[in-house]
Parts: sequence; structure tokens; C-alpha cells
Amino acid sequence: MIVELISTGSELLLGHIVNTNVKWLSEELNNRGYSVAYQTTVGDNPERMKEVFQRAGERADIV
Repeated sequence: MIVELISTGSELLLGHIVNTNVKWLSEELNNRGYSVAYQTTVGDNPERMKEVFQRAGERADIV
């Protein structure tokens, strides 16, 4: 199964905080046999979030 992890928050894009959650999730999913194919970060913009989730739904089995 193809997995895409989506992180939201402008603070991630601006480098104000490090996204340690996506690192941990990727490792855990990989250890359980899932293929994390995409990691996407989107800022706090509702329209961009909608676009990101629509695209993810088209290319991944699990979002």
C-alpha cells in the first residue's frame, strides 16, 4: 500500500519547528511494511490544503 503523510502548518514551512512526527511515522510505517512514498507539508491555507489532500487521495492508498 502506498502511503502519503501530510503535515500542516506554516511554522513547519518557515522552519520555526522541526517536523519530528513525520520522521517517527515514516519509520513506524516502514517497519510494518507500508511504503511511504510521499511526505507533503502545506501551510495554513485552506485552498492549498484542499489541493494537497485531493492530490494525495489520487496517488496514495492511505493518507
